[in-house]
Amino acid sequence: MSRNPALVQAAIAKQQAAALDPSTQVLLIAGPGSGKSATIEQRVVHLIQSGVPASSIAAISFTNASARDLRARIDDSLSKAGLTGNAPQVSTLHSFALRGLRKANLIGSYPVSPLVLGKWEIRHLIDDEFAEKFGVSAPRAIEIREHYETLVATAQPVPVQYRAPTTPVTKDEAAAFRAFLGPRKTLYACVLPGEIVREAVTHSHSGLLDVAETTGVTHLIVDEFQDLNPVDIQFVDLLLGKGIRALVCGDDDQSIYAFRYGSPAGMREFTNKYPNCAEHTLDGCFRSTPAVLAAALALIGSNADTGRIAKRHQSLYTGAQPPVDGTVGRWIFTSARSEAVAIAQSCATLIGAGLPPREILILIANRGLQTPDIYRALDEHGVPYVRDKDESILDQPDGMRIVNCLRYICSKDDYVAQRSLLGLKPGVGDKTLVRIADAAIANSVSTTDLFQGNLPPGVFGRRETSALESLGVLLAALNAEPADGNVDELQESIVPPLNNFTGTDHADALTELLQQLPGEATVNEALDFLRADMDEQQSRVLCDILGRLGREFSEDELLPAKVRVMSMHGAKGLSSSAVFIPGLEDGVIPNAHSCGSAGGGLEAARLLYVSVTRAKNVAVLSFAHYRQVYGRNEKRNPSRFCRDLGGRFEPREAGLTDVEVAQIMNDQRLL
Repeated sequence: MSRNPALVQAAIAKQQAAALDPSTQVLLIAGPGSGKSATIEQRVVHLIQSGVPASSIAAISFTNASARDLRARIDDSLSKAGLTGNAPQVSTLHSFALRGLRKANLIGSYPVSPLVLGKWEIRHLIDDEFAEKFGVSAPRAIEIREHYETLVATAQPVPVQYRAPTTPVTKDEAAAFRAFLGPRKTLYACVLPGEIVREAVTHSHSGLLDVAETTGVTHLIVDEFQDLNPVDIQFVDLLLGKGIRALVCGDDDQSIYAFRYGSPAGMREFTNKYPNCAEHTLDGCFRSTPAVLAAALALIGSNADTGRIAKRHQSLYTGAQPPVDGTVGRWIFTSARSEAVAIAQSCATLIGAGLPPREILILIANRGLQTPDIYRALDEHGVPYVRDKDESILDQPDGMRIVNCLRYICSKDDYVAQRSLLGLKPGVGDKTLVRIADAAIANSVSTTDLFQGNLPPGVFGRRETSALESLGVLLAALNAEPADGNVDELQESIVPPLNNFTGTDHADALTELLQQLPGEATVNEALDFLRADMDEQQSRVLCDILGRLGREFSEDELLPAKVRVMSMHGAKGLSSSAVFIPGLEDGVIPNAHSCGSAGGGLEAARLLYVSVTRAKNVAVLSFAHYRQVYGRNEKRNPSRFCRDLGGRFEPREAGLTDVEVAQIMNDQRLL
């Protein structure tokens, strides 16, 4: 390890100072790769060692994936400290708010505890049904729903981040959507993202809810604070107003979720809101080499607004002996095809020189424009790779049916899974689904009776009755399957009834989904594995399964030895030795939406900053003069960010040279 020892010691001291700070409010500004998670882990260990009950500590992260990661890291740190058995609350803000509402008996409007809808479910359970019921186009239905979500997330009619549609949403449309949504949320026991936090805030303002009291939390840790929306921040403020001690962590330079109404303003205003808070900054980067970090800092420094929190980030490899500088490539190609070929060549050469394939990331800004060329080139050069998760079998009808069957086996109260299965039955269209929901709501049919075929006479038409009875037969067959049953029994237990339900064979799809799992894995464990957002998380699930089974294994062997192709948003929280970021063209990075506003351009710069700082040793940024767009060879303009990346872009005809690879591998051995 070739990091500068003096810089490392100083960085660790800053982590410890933040972790042990006894102030009522602590703001931690943590740059990329600076050890934020390690600081959070230290704080939890310190609090428990100081006598704070683990059950009184809540750690909040932004997404389910990041919450799972944080929980695993905290559990590991507690185990190393000899504190096994202490389990702080680690979850998303939504789950934390729901816990408070549930304990206060404030979710009575739902038949069971509500679930947050995912992307597919929002589209089919909400957008498509609304479009069918009110005779609007699918795009218009999305605009109306997004208008509603804006109000939920921001409590503002026109927040800064909101991209208003060309035709404004009318009061009648907004009222129609609210009238449509309310009964369906009750019927399916579901909510849109953000609604539970909004409900918790509303009940708190009404004096009906004290989340601090109902959850028993006295110490709060909020990770990724820069990504919270205004209503999320209101909820945190309510908790802090009850005397809860808090560590708030984040980095305004890494605020990249404006489409969820997140804003760096929350981080930037925290010290004004809480003037007595203690402020700490982690500015030593353990991850990126000096050349990589310099390119990222040049970018963010050139695309910062006046409210940006000043920082002095430094690579901990600076001044190391022997020196490790890292490599930044800035490449120009004639065509997107030649760009993709050069990236594939580079991957193949690096792998041939000894770099593990998993240590290579290819980050994509526009899947439709970029991945066809990249996948083709990787295939041609024999480079093993993992496609972006959104393109897996899990997003195909066969995979989705199987996952929803597993969800039902694990929870008979999962009405979203049952409704999803109904919508995935061939021949059941939006018109039928709307009629079913409307009739159930109008006639007060319980969701259990509706989906399990216990239908009152005369309520549903022949087509609707046939679809519901067919679903009832499938669910009756799944009822016999225990959640702790083994997955090696699923081929015989769920494939025949699912095949009867759809008229197609799901055997191969089930085999593909479960091929990495041992046969003794339970259905619950299989569902955890399939729901994991990244292969690192899948690996952790596998580790737990194999540990439970008493099998010897190497954790590294559980991760696929393949190059990872993923979205720039999806890579947040990851790191890799080499990162390729193609497509630095206006309309791609930044995308067309971002090009239209100053705020969007600044967030696009932050997204690129996050992407570059995923790299430890090598970052290659590139653009093409021509790209196939909807079948046409279109002239492209370089991204406005190309001038801000700390160096000169040069024409390129091929990938990394032997000399460049030799230098990269020399640095790699010193990391």
